Amino acid sequence: MYKSLILNKIQAVKASRESGEQPQPTCKDCKEIGHYNKKYYKCKLFKEDKADDVGTSKKRQTSAIKNVKREAKRQKVIADPNVRCINCKGTGHKTSRSPGCPRHILSKLEVMNQNLGTGFQSFTRKLPFDASVKERYRSVLKDRILSASEDIRQLLFRAQMFVNYFIILHSNENIPGCIYRQPFWYSICHLVNNRRVTNSNVLPPGMLDDWSNFRRQHPTILYKVDLASGNSQCLSEACLQVSVTYSNAVVETFKQRVMSYLYYLVQNIYMSMKPDQVKLIVKEYCYQYVCRGEPKWPASVALSDDLKLRIRNGCDSLRNHTTESISLKSLSASPGNYIRCFSYILSAYEEEHRIILLLIFVNVSVNALSCFVKETLPRSYENQLQMFHRVFDFTKLRFKDISQLRADGENTVLFNNLVRSDGFAVDFIFNRKKQESIIGGHDLTLEDFTYEEVEGVYRPAFIDPGRKAVFTAAVGLGDDHQVRRCSIKEYYDLTGSTKYSIKLQRLKDERGITPIETDMPTTKTCQATVYLTYTTYMLLHRHTLFDFYGFQRAKDRFFLYQGRQKASQTMVNMLVNDSSKYDRKQRNRRRKKRKRKFMRRQNKNKKKIHITTIAKRKWKPSKLRQDKTKVPLIVFGAGMFGKDLVKLKGNQCGVTGILWRALKKREKEGDLLVITIDEYMTSRICNICHEDSLRKVDGVKGHSVLGCQNCKTLWQRDINAAKNILLISSLIWNGSGRPEIFSPKARDLL
Repeated sequence: MYKSLILNKIQAVKASRESGEQPQPTCKDCKEIGHYNKKYYKCKLFKEDKADDVGTSKKRQTSAIKNVKREAKRQKVIADPNVRCINCKGTGHKTSRSPGCPRHILSKLEVMNQNLGTGFQSFTRKLPFDASVKERYRSVLKDRILSASEDIRQLLFRAQMFVNYFIILHSNENIPGCIYRQPFWYSICHLVNNRRVTNSNVLPPGMLDDWSNFRRQHPTILYKVDLASGNSQCLSEACLQVSVTYSNAVVETFKQRVMSYLYYLVQNIYMSMKPDQVKLIVKEYCYQYVCRGEPKWPASVALSDDLKLRIRNGCDSLRNHTTESISLKSLSASPGNYIRCFSYILSAYEEEHRIILLLIFVNVSVNALSCFVKETLPRSYENQLQMFHRVFDFTKLRFKDISQLRADGENTVLFNNLVRSDGFAVDFIFNRKKQESIIGGHDLTLEDFTYEEVEGVYRPAFIDPGRKAVFTAAVGLGDDHQVRRCSIKEYYDLTGSTKYSIKLQRLKDERGITPIETDMPTTKTCQATVYLTYTTYMLLHRHTLFDFYGFQRAKDRFFLYQGRQKASQTMVNMLVNDSSKYDRKQRNRRRKKRKRKFMRRQNKNKKKIHITTIAKRKWKPSKLRQDKTKVPLIVFGAGMFGKDLVKLKGNQCGVTGILWRALKKREKEGDLLVITIDEYMTSRICNICHEDSLRKVDGVKGHSVLGCQNCKTLWQRDINAAKNILLISSLIWNGSGRPEIFSPKARDLL
């Protein structure tokens, strides 16, 4: 809507920076102009993270790091030059799947790379099952999907239980890497189905003996079923997902788990140390020392030699369980070698992949679909696409005909020939070209705007994100502004999860699920005997739990997904388009209809309603008037960045990040513009007297209400912060700069 205006602004700022009209920052490391420090990717001293580095953050994984991890997971096999193709009879390859075969048919991945480029992105579109499947195939396909989902749930439930027991039983050893492969899980499902394993090489040595003992103790671990045609394909896809989940439980969470333990260790050694200093020691020395990287004591923390020795000795007990430098590459190559570390720090391996109870989403590939609808399996991407188009209704997704999905080199979105379904909803998997948005990657700051420009072109909103409120915003300039707010409870009510949790708890009480889940033994253990207690309990109550978490929960899961999608956009509309919460014109039509009925009833009875003087004097908010031609400018406080997922007792976390991502998504679409501001001291400085005089009010629980000792004003903490953000932004736009009382550097000099 405002894309051209936003693009013009970004290009104008970029041109002024290049011409030197606008002052640019100077790097404190390389002394060059254009950035602040060596953490900027264009700095000549910038060190890019690599997969071989110890301590590479999960949040900073580039595409190159992900490719190295992917290659490390693969087991490379050297091709035999004398092998003969069964199709073309040539040498050097076995089948026409090889690109070297003259009869080679392009695979789905090759089609995507040719039409969308190697960096294509995947995304999902979700629809109800009855609305997305054509009537001819609806009943047959639904029955087959429900059958496949139930069989897979039963098999994987038991397979995971046995594999978790095996891992705990051998937690002091290196776990074989085959556990993190799809063929291993498919073979375990064969054992659970009371079938013989066709390829014993995919199982670790001695596992069949452990399975015999486990089966003897728990006969109900078997689930004998004759898998229908197509269900085995769905089971294979599900086994791949489980193997990736188990691998990620080690690779992606290793650093977080080890650093949490090291933080606990250092904190117990030196209890009076500040938390920030403990985190610095853990990051720069302890984690690097344990993972055999490059440890160094932080210069900003003064430690005695005795204290350093105690910390090092505490880390040695965990370091002894490692034999090589631990990086993302080594973790990806051999995840099982690091289970001993988890066992030592008493962290449950099962915590990251709990046993499946809900109805599973089935991956319906072209192999499974051809079995479900009893048609011949097509070979090429084009023929497979035609089969999906015959079965599913793509018009609901705004694709009028199949030509909009063909790989003709012009379409920027291609169907991945894959859907996922639980019998109630269908997920369509698409791929698109990698989107590089100029708007989404801008680096505009407050200094790039003037007060006159903001007043004439933009509709500013100044946001203070928080814990109990997702945001508190001052919308407008000067004293004539509005205050808008969305609480955490309001967000969860918008998603529908509040009502659903009450409904679910009532159903659990009625059907006896609550006492079963309350008495459920823990899985957070490294002792095999304790885990066997959990196994016995789960197998005893499996029928009750599976019946409760069956198809009826699939409907609730779909509506909760819709609620989460709507809630984030509703929060953005509260800031940008007022929404029904702040604009009476957008209120629910049902209320107006009920009001008209009530007034007609009153007129019919000819009863006069006398308006008292008190009712006449009652204050009413003025009508909201906003110029829709102006661009919404969101000034977002940066105080919650990096802290949003930190858990605090009694407060839910993570919603601020949802709001931020929703704003950035709308920004890419050209609906608004987002810039950040440092929130330093904005909640402590009184907005009236501009002094650090706000203190906790006696008799009021918590710190949400503060009182000024000078002007005696009572402030709601977040509203005061939003008003101060408005004040700081206005002064910067007027050319006065940031006030010293809100400046971290100025206060450090005092």
